[in-house]
Amino acid sequence: VNASGLPEGLTFDGNFITGISKKDGSFNIKFTAENGVKKVTKSLKLLIADEPEILTSELPEGTLKQVYDFTLEFSGTKTVKLSAKNLPKGLSIKSNGKISGTPKESGTFTVQITAKNSYGNITKDFELIINEISNKNDIYDNYEISETESFNSDLNAYSENNISKKARDLESAKLLIPDEFEIASLLPEITVSVSGQYDLKTKIDEKIKAGKKLFWFAFPKENKNSEDDEIVEFYDSDGKEINSVPENHILTVSAWFNDGVTYEPVLAVKIEDEN
Repeated sequence: VNASGLPEGLTFDGNFITGISKKDGSFNIKFTAENGVKKVTKSLKLLIADEPEILTSELPEGTLKQVYDFTLEFSGTKTVKLSAKNLPKGLSIKSNGKISGTPKESGTFTVQITAKNSYGNITKDFELIINEISNKNDIYDNYEISETESFNSDLNAYSENNISKKARDLESAKLLIPDEFEIASLLPEITVSVSGQYDLKTKIDEKIKAGKKLFWFAFPKENKNSEDDEIVEFYDSDGKEINSVPENHILTVSAWFNDGVTYEPVLAVKIEDEN
C-alpha cells in the first residue's frame, strides 16, 4: 500500500501516517493497494486544522481624546474572528483584530482578547494604558499672536501691548467642548485692550489626521452671554484659506476679539466613528 498527496511533513509507511504537517487545510490523499492480482485505489480527505493563536505580545499605549489605531497579529485555519472585553470607552475591536477609536477615559485596563475559529478559541489578557494629555505638550504651547494688518489700516498701529495672554489648563479646556469633539490645538487665554482681528499661529496635534474639518471655540471666560460678532478664518503656512487640518499641521487662525473680554480659544475636530 502506498499513498500520494500527503502534505509536507507527513509520511506513510504502509500502515500509519506519521509526522508533523507543515501546512494546514484540506488534502485529497490517494491510497493504492495491490497484491499482484488486483490493484485497488481509494481517495480519502485529510483535514489538517490549526486552532487560532494571538501573536501580538503587548498593546501600545494611547492618549485620552486622541485617535488610537492598532491591529493585532494572529494565526489560524479558515476565518478567525477576534473580540474583546474591558476596552476603555471610545475604543472598539473589529473581527479582523483592528482596535480603533478615540478613548474617552484614561487609566490602566486589563483587556481580554479572544480569537476564535471553527476548531477552537484562545483568550489572552493585555494591559492597555491610556494616558492623560500632558499640559506641557509642545503642541499646546506652540503659538504666536499678532495683529492682522490686512483687516483694516487702523490695525497697523496696534502693538503687542494690546494683547494679554497666559497658559491654559488642558483638563479644564476639555470640559468646555462637546463630547463629539477632540482638541486639535489648545491656545492661550487671551484678553485684548483694543477690539480687532488677530492672528494666532499654532501647531495642530500631529495625531489628528490631515484633512479633518476644523472647528473654532472661543469661550468668553467671564461674560458667557456675550453676543460677540465672531469673524474666524483659517490659513495654511502659505497663506491659503482652508477649513481643515493642513498636511504640515501648521495653522494660522484669524479671529475677532472684543476688547475687555477674556477668551478661552480651542481648535477642535469631530471624533469620527471608526466602527
